[in-house]
Order: sequence, then structure tokens, then C-alpha cells
Amino acid sequence: MAEASVPSVFVDANVWFQSLPRHLCKNLHLQGLCFAWYSDLVMKECQRNLVKRGLKPQEVASIISGIEQELPYSQVLLAHQQTRIERVFLPDEDDRHVLYATVATRSAFLVTDNLKDFKPEYLKHKRNRFLRLPENFRAIRLDEFLCEMLYQDLDAFIEALVQTLIPMELGTPREHLESLRSASNCPNTFRWLEPFIHEIEETVERKR
Repeated sequence: MAEASVPSVFVDANVWFQSLPRHLCKNLHLQGLCFAWYSDLVMKECQRNLVKRGLKPQEVASIISGIEQELPYSQVLLAHQQTRIERVFLPDEDDRHVLYATVATRSAFLVTDNLKDFKPEYLKHKRNRFLRLPENFRAIRLDEFLCEMLYQDLDAFIEALVQTLIPMELGTPREHLESLRSASNCPNTFRWLEPFIHEIEETVERKR
């Protein structure tokens, strides 16, 4: 169970199926900067998207299994709570399980790059009163979440980033961070990290 001082965050499928963000969120959790939650239904969605991206079934199974093994206490099971999930109001009904899981895990943030389906007016809709969203709850993009983690503890964030980059031998740390800015749409995170890239590269090479 997460300590009170550590923010609980529910991470949507569109973050988990990206390689660098997936490993970085995992390492931010392991570094103690946050408690990152996911659900069985989010993992199924992640699995579908990875298959669509052309990964082989055994590769996809390995990715999902890796998340479940490294974050065994972060999974919330929703497969048998469909009746409750159906009570949630969202314009896109396929996103209802995400909002339900966010509330079930008492998360301060929902980390998603699909903000258009989690607008404040949808979250505050009268049909969602039963959810009892936390007062300061926010749905935020990955970029904003990573910046929140940077503000919280820059040294711990960089250590989590280093642990993320060590196994990624195809490409330089700078190239991977460039992909975080472009492919993962995290320009503000990159801007904060840019002055430290040389230091990060040296640390990664030393620890490999």
C-alpha cells in the first residue's frame, strides 16, 4: 500500500504500451516517487495495441508478464466488476473502466494521453457522483506527470531514468530522450532534462 506522502497514479494503456514511458513509470514507482497502478482491463487494452503495432504474441506476452511481475501489488482486478463499471458516465464507454479503476485505487492522478475523453465536465457529471472523486483529482498527460515527478525529487527521477536507459543499448541515451520528446510528446520533460543529458549519458555508460 502506498504511503500517504507518495502520490498514487493510475496509468492508462496508452502510456503502458510505449516502451520508454512504460519502463520509466515502472522505475519511478520502484524508486518510490509514486505508486503506479494498472488494471487487468488496461493490460488487455495494452496487449491489443501492442499486437496492432506488429509485435509477435510471445513478445507481447513477455511485456505484460514483465509489468505484472515487477509491479505485482499495483494491479486492480476489474474483470468481475462490469455492473459497477457500467454505471460510470463517459462519452466513450470504452473508457469507463479506466475512470472506475482510478477512483477504486484512490489515485490523485489519471495519467493518460487521451484527455479529450476525461474532461472535467465529464468527471463532474451528476451520474458520476457515486464515484466520489478526490477533491484535487486531475487527469493529466504523461508530460505533465513526468514534470510533477521531476519537481518532487530531481535526483530520484534521474536515477529512475538511468535505470530505464541502462538496458536500452540500441541507440544513445540522448536519442532515447529525443524520442521521449517527439514520439511520446513530452517536450517539457525533455526541456527540464536537457541540461543533464551529458551527465545521464556518462552515468548510464558507467553502470552498464
